[in-house]
Amino acid sequence: MSTLCVALLALGLSSAGRDPADDLDRGVREVQEGDLEKGLLTLDTVIQRLEADPTPPAKELSRACAYKGIALVGLGQEEAAKAAFRDALRYDPALRLKKDEHPDRVVRVFEAARTGKKKSVMQRPSGAPKKAGLGAGAIAAIAGGVVLAAGGAALALHDDGGTIPGANDVEIQLTGSAPPFGSTISLADALRREISAPPIISIVVTSRVGLAHGYIDATLNVGATPCLRGNSGAAPIPAGGSNGYPVGFWEAITLSGACTPPFTVDSLGVSFVAAGNDQYNYSGVTTAAFGAVRYRFVP
Repeated sequence: MSTLCVALLALGLSSAGRDPADDLDRGVREVQEGDLEKGLLTLDTVIQRLEADPTPPAKELSRACAYKGIALVGLGQEEAAKAAFRDALRYDPALRLKKDEHPDRVVRVFEAARTGKKKSVMQRPSGAPKKAGLGAGAIAAIAGGVVLAAGGAALALHDDGGTIPGANDVEIQLTGSAPPFGSTISLADALRREISAPPIISIVVTSRVGLAHGYIDATLNVGATPCLRGNSGAAPIPAGGSNGYPVGFWEAITLSGACTPPFTVDSLGVSFVAAGNDQYNYSGVTTAAFGAVRYRFVP
């Protein structure tokens, strides 16, 4: 019996007698916190239990399938993610994933599933609006694990008039990684730029100003060359509070030059981005950089 089957069986036995709604909330939370594989196991068990109900609850099943799809996108399994999103839409045809609540890649895969698009959409289309990021000059300035912050003006959200914090209002902390820094990570398909088991980098943002939406864009770099791009899900921050932004949706920017596999990244660049409620209405608030962040990427 495979390790996955054993895990699913153990999870199913341990969940017997519990309210599926509690397990659904737990599975959603695990995905939001970046524990994608664990969240996937939890949600699969929830879906099995809900579908076995004589009157399956459509709303709960749609939510479970949607977050299963989100986890699968983060794990680089596009076709499986599309299948999960189609299941979510079968239970709730009106379901939509908003760009100010989910990473671009998740929304692209969801929309491809909804509209029946067969072509891979994991990569951002050329010419599409890009979010704020670190330039080569900022990357080159990373050294010794020191966090460097760049300026950013306070802006206003379009729909509710709330203020987005400026650079001096936020603090970015790097709190960990799974697998640990220093690990070796496989690129599943270098031509399609997919990563079989992407790293989950944990970042916490503290803001003195209440924030309706925010997320992290990040790059993993070899020297001054960014090799991989990643982002987190969007989440709010209360005034004077903090929130975690696990970065797990990674794709290659280039796999040539300094980034030709195998290669070892040596720094992490981070942009904290505020998202308004309009499509593509993103504004960079501040950036930070962390040296001595290393992974080995192999074919």
